[in-house]
Amino acid sequence: SFKELHVVKMGEMLGRIHNEGVVHGDFSKRNLLFLGTEITGILDFEYANFTQNSNNFTFSFIDDLAHATVLLLISYSASYISYDKRVKYFLQGYLSVIKTSFLDLDFYKLYQERLVFHSENEIKNYKYLNPKGNSEKYYDILNYVKSAKLGL
Repeated sequence: SFKELHVVKMGEMLGRIHNEGVVHGDFSKRNLLFLGTEITGILDFEYANFTQNSNNFTFSFIDDLAHATVLLLISYSASYISYDKRVKYFLQGYLSVIKTSFLDLDFYKLYQERLVFHSENEIKNYKYLNPKGNSEKYYDILNYVKSAKLGL
């Protein structure tokens, strides 16, 4: 079953591809390769972009991180892990491997803005694909990311 350790590992893996200058564009559990209970690789780079300079932490990386976080919050597989812990462990893994300094950026503010953007976008997508579906979970996530105390 999906555990908190998997959330940390996911963050590490996203950080590693960001270190190589790759923006995945659709990083989520469904795009991970498992061998038994271990995450061993990343799949589905159809939306990936490559940056000119992998040493610069750019808006694209924060946006990709935020989008991946929202997809993790939506994930049914991790639903027994609280939103706070999912974000905490995902960021913990990510920040433990990323080679870029955040000194020049208000990282958490920009990250939260992008979390809100991607949460709102996922609501629109869900409503479009499921016009009669129950979008309450998506609004719960939006309310969470709007009020989360990130970086404290």
